[in-house]
Amino acid sequence: MRKLKIIIGLFIFISLFFGFRANLYANQQLQAEIQAMFDSFAQFCNNLDTQSLYTLLAPDYLDDGEDSKLLINELNDEIIPAIQQGMQMLLPVLSVASVSETIVEATFQLHLGDGSDTMIETETFILKKINNAWYLYGNQNQFGAMVFTELRPDNSLRVYFKLDFNDERKIIINGVDCDSNVIEYAQVNYNSNWLPLIGRMDGDYPSFDT
Repeated sequence: MRKLKIIIGLFIFISLFFGFRANLYANQQLQAEIQAMFDSFAQFCNNLDTQSLYTLLAPDYLDDGEDSKLLINELNDEIIPAIQQGMQMLLPVLSVASVSETIVEATFQLHLGDGSDTMIETETFILKKINNAWYLYGNQNQFGAMVFTELRPDNSLRVYFKLDFNDERKIIINGVDCDSNVIEYAQVNYNSNWLPLIGRMDGDYPSFDT
């Protein structure tokens, strides 16, 4: 009986060990695939070839109201001028978490520097697998939505909400492009209560917050 228990225990250990090794290999393989995509993204930027970035973006790419055109315009305005001045981009992937069989969330760092001075920012991004290849997909949000908390002097916790629309003021409603300037009212549902947000202009685009 004791031998049987030892054999069963050994069998369970071996199964768990090889299961762990298989999962570890699968995760490493997944991260390598995502890293290859980010390496291509950085290479296109370093070569000042932002038009080729479209080949790495899903056809329905959308992230906090920015479509693929807005993303590349933003890169041309903010990143490419630094590369033209001699800086280089690196995008090392730190971790990859599976959301579904075809959706992952990648945490990576943006390194932008010239060897002596490097800016480093940590970001997360959603990618989608299409025809066995990974593409930048975005969070599919029509606008940026943020929640802030503040601990008050009386130890009460206050929650702040904010909605930001992209700087070209475009929002898609039921498949139709609309100017977000026409939005006059916004509210959020918190603890089953609808809370109105205050609208204002933040530069050239509308913003709503508490």
